[in-house]
Amino acid sequence: MISFVCLFAAAVGCKGRKSASAEHEHVRERTAAFLLKRMAENRFDFQWLGMKLDAEVTTPEGNQTFNTNVRMRKDSLIWVSINPALGIEVLRVLISPDSVKVVSKIPENKFWYAGDYKVLNDMLKMEADFGMLQDLLVGNPLDFDHKDERFRSKVEGNQHVLVTRYKRKVRKIVGTDDRKLTSEDSLVYNQETKQYERLARKTSDEDDIIIKRFWLNGLTDRLEKTVFNDILEARTLEISHHGTESIDNQVYPVETNLKVVTTKAKNAFSFRITRMKLDRTYDFPFEIPKDYERRQLP
Repeated sequence: MISFVCLFAAAVGCKGRKSASAEHEHVRERTAAFLLKRMAENRFDFQWLGMKLDAEVTTPEGNQTFNTNVRMRKDSLIWVSINPALGIEVLRVLISPDSVKVVSKIPENKFWYAGDYKVLNDMLKMEADFGMLQDLLVGNPLDFDHKDERFRSKVEGNQHVLVTRYKRKVRKIVGTDDRKLTSEDSLVYNQETKQYERLARKTSDEDDIIIKRFWLNGLTDRLEKTVFNDILEARTLEISHHGTESIDNQVYPVETNLKVVTTKAKNAFSFRITRMKLDRTYDFPFEIPKDYERRQLP
């Protein structure tokens, strides 16, 4: 693949660079309303979906890679089977809108768990719900309710950027106006200030303190990057998408990278979709062996 890219680059030469420059110059300014509408139009939709993924998790403790089979019924169930090596399943997960069930088949650590999303949130180091997981897997924008939120739009390089308009109290904490935010701004702020203490004490609506940024391809208006900055929790969620494939006249990202950064740690999760099937009715087998203990996870 790398050699093919090199040959292609050599073949197009200066012509290729000129074309890229031309694309850059012709990214037009668009209103936030227009871009929000395009994001909604570009959402990947399905009723039944099956995928195979190559995935990797990176934590302060190290890296793990594994193969994953995923089955989904829209807004109903997500079924996950994890196979680290040799095709031997070690973990099975069944997720519904209000519960998470896990069966661990690791020889020295066999158990089952049934409970709420806390265990999943602890694993992912983020606050997740069913809709967020469903959208993450197919490359849709997370926590996206454009009818109830106000955004600014601008052009950065060859991308459109949407930024939530945030209030003066948040501006005092982050030190940057929402009009001036760029892709380089990580929004690092000091939690020891009096302004932060007052914000934490007075804020009742969590959405007021989460700054959302969406980067869209300047030509296709497809989502390429998302950054959420949770001001009170001092936590940043960054998601980037790379490459596209199409199925049944719909486009999805081939690779997704997710990073969660807090003041204490940085965790990353990435996956590459190697196969996808739509509109096939799936079973969601989830049996608990009789000799497995039920465990309450911390």
